[in-house]
Amino acid sequence: GKYRIQYDKWFNESTLHKDGSVQRVIEQLKASGHTYEKDGALWFKTTEFGDEKDRVLVRENGVPTYLVPDIAYHYNKLAVRKFDKAVDIFGADHHGYIARIKASMTALGVDADRLDIVIMQMVNLVRNGEKYKLSKRSGKAITLSTLLDEIPIDAARFFFNLREPNSHFDFDLDLAVSQTSQNPVYYVQYAHARICSVLKKMNEEGIEIKSLDKAALSVLTAPEEQEMIKHLATLPNVINEAAKAYDPAKVTKYVIDLATMYHKFYNNCRIMGEDESVMQARLSLSLAVKQVIKNILDMLKITCPESM
Repeated sequence: GKYRIQYDKWFNESTLHKDGSVQRVIEQLKASGHTYEKDGALWFKTTEFGDEKDRVLVRENGVPTYLVPDIAYHYNKLAVRKFDKAVDIFGADHHGYIARIKASMTALGVDADRLDIVIMQMVNLVRNGEKYKLSKRSGKAITLSTLLDEIPIDAARFFFNLREPNSHFDFDLDLAVSQTSQNPVYYVQYAHARICSVLKKMNEEGIEIKSLDKAALSVLTAPEEQEMIKHLATLPNVINEAAKAYDPAKVTKYVIDLATMYHKFYNNCRIMGEDESVMQARLSLSLAVKQVIKNILDMLKITCPESM
């Protein structure tokens, strides 16, 4: 909740043992003909589905391996609760686990293509140009909750979505708290606030913003204006591609580019004091940029300030 994530259902692995799901999936796999017994253990023929070797389902002592509840969980999600798609986030060191889970779905009669796996690399925290000292308590990692005590939530959400999942990422703690144009989330939020400032000034001057047709917008011929218009037009494709690739970095990069374009436009293309037709057209363009920035920041659950 602190990080602005709400779960519809928090699923405890223990429930799969308590309600018999684990035992049922073992029996289903046996019935599928894709298991065998060896050395007192029950094995799953994952090699039949492209895995490098077969895997133990139930140990010699009768205790299921960690693979079984994972199979039961995915079966529950795709076959029992009938989700159209399941998306797993795996650490890079679990890449080999993909074949096993997909093999189990196929053996149980579930279309394995309904399960997508996103491989996520580790994140290094960096302060003063050096790797940040790890948690004193665990000695291994820093929890998100601890991180959010140090940096703004907006910065955390934006920074974690700046890189493709399968690429290494150095999270710069100093940059995340800085209020400069070098901080990408501040830079984008400032573009939105800057437009709000322009609109407020227009309102104070008694200038009415008019709704324009295509012909009235034809005066937007400056290179800065043309570049921004073309960029705005690509937004639907960018969102579609980001969704297909499970890669929100495409969206954060897009909005950084848009903010860069607007700051350049603001510095080179005067709004107030121009001819009425040019002023109104540039106001319309500014409103479009403002709306797109807000749409994207809302999508990322990042605040969109009107003044900074």
